[in-house]
Amino acid sequence: MSQSAEANKQIVRRHLLEAVNQHKPEMWSEIMHPEFTVHHPLCKPGREGYMQLLSGYWQAFPDVKVELLHLVAEGDRVVAHYIERGTHLGPLFGAEPTGKRYEKHGFAMYRIEGGQLREAWLQEDDKAFFDQLGLKGFG
Repeated sequence: MSQSAEANKQIVRRHLLEAVNQHKPEMWSEIMHPEFTVHHPLCKPGREGYMQLLSGYWQAFPDVKVELLHLVAEGDRVVAHYIERGTHLGPLFGAEPTGKRYEKHGFAMYRIEGGQLREAWLQEDDKAFFDQLGLKGFG
């Protein structure tokens, strides 16, 4: 039985506003499938791969916050339009911290299966992100 669009949106809200914004990876065992797949070249497969990537991101940007602008759901898909903001205070992909703040706009489409995040596709303004941080040769 499939969940309602509103229930699927709530899963994505919890992921972004609670797990990501509040640094609560323990929530993912409840809302994220163990074989969660993020279609992004920097993310290894599975929930563990995502946790590893985000753990490094939290070290580089300990104050990172996602502001949800829109959530749209249809069937088993939820699209989030958001702004991510943070300060570069730790190493990132071998680059030393710059202390600079960034604001990155993005979209993510999630597929929900059995009440859990099962798959995600991300499209973010990575070039502007690296430019704001003053990191050349990235993005």
